[in-house]
Amino acid sequence: GTPLVADLLARAGYQVWVLDPYDGRASGPKELSYFRAKYPRVQIVQGLFPEAISADMPKTFDAIYSISVLEHLPAAAIEPVFTAMDQHIAPNGVSVHAVDHVYLGNGDADHLARLQQMSLALGHQGDDLSTLLARVDDDVDAYFLSAESHNGWRGDLSYDEFPMRRCISVNFFKRYGA
Repeated sequence: GTPLVADLLARAGYQVWVLDPYDGRASGPKELSYFRAKYPRVQIVQGLFPEAISADMPKTFDAIYSISVLEHLPAAAIEPVFTAMDQHIAPNGVSVHAVDHVYLGNGDADHLARLQQMSLALGHQGDDLSTLLARVDDDVDAYFLSAESHNGWRGDLSYDEFPMRRCISVNFFKRYGA
């Protein structure tokens, strides 16, 4: 999507790559040439991870991050993506991910199943995610998607077609050993 965080990192001196299909899927952008011109410090690659990264680049990246991306992966793609992260992140590197999670409402069972896959792929124990999610209802710091944001996701669909859901951001972090 719009590489705002990537640009901030690049301005701070990091070499940053962005991978995005830039084909409009999941309400994403299509304006590849616009983003390349607007964010010249960022290496923008049109494609998907891991296919858009050469297989001869093992242990290349100090960090791989995503913001509101992984929840769009189909279940069958989760394991290959996380395996590729293991292959491409350098020793002592990190992966950081903010995952939009439908906690309650239409699609919540599917979202939970995929979130569990992600959690396990990052090396968490099966109960770690359950323990975290059990605290959400009573955690005053838990952020639930606002009605305004929901309506942005909903777009032109009627409320009956896309009713309000409780959505939270689940954040994952993994440090890779030497």
